[in-house]
Amino acid sequence: MSATSTGVPLYRHFAGKDELVAAALAEFDVAQRRWLLGEDTAPSRDRLLGAFDRVRNGALAVGCPFVTTRLQSPDRTGPAASRALAHKQAVGAEFARLLEAMGHPDPTGIGESLLVLLDGAIVHAAMEGSDSPVRIAAAAAAALIDSRPSRE
Repeated sequence: MSATSTGVPLYRHFAGKDELVAAALAEFDVAQRRWLLGEDTAPSRDRLLGAFDRVRNGALAVGCPFVTTRLQSPDRTGPAASRALAHKQAVGAEFARLLEAMGHPDPTGIGESLLVLLDGAIVHAAMEGSDSPVRIAAAAAAALIDSRPSRE
């Protein structure tokens, strides 16, 4: 049985497994970010914290395919690992854009921090089989989002 309508197996359209995985991640990238951040019409703070709510169930089931790909890629500069890293950088940039829209004084730094919290929570939730790490990270994320530097 063929994987494509032309009778040519899907994998033959790629130079190797790494390129096939990169193409699959590229297809999944935009949809995943849309899902993660929720509706464009929601307030920025709700979208940021909603990301933690949305990953709670998915993290327990499969973790994050972008993190998994990056960690399991033998070639850290190959197409699949590069595509996974690009996705994470795009998520961080989206976080920063939402923080900037809120008038946060450090959108880039806090956006990167939120990404680290989210990814760490996903990994620990998958390892523990519990949503507790995601709930803990969400509380820390709320504190970071609401933080303002002291005026000393």
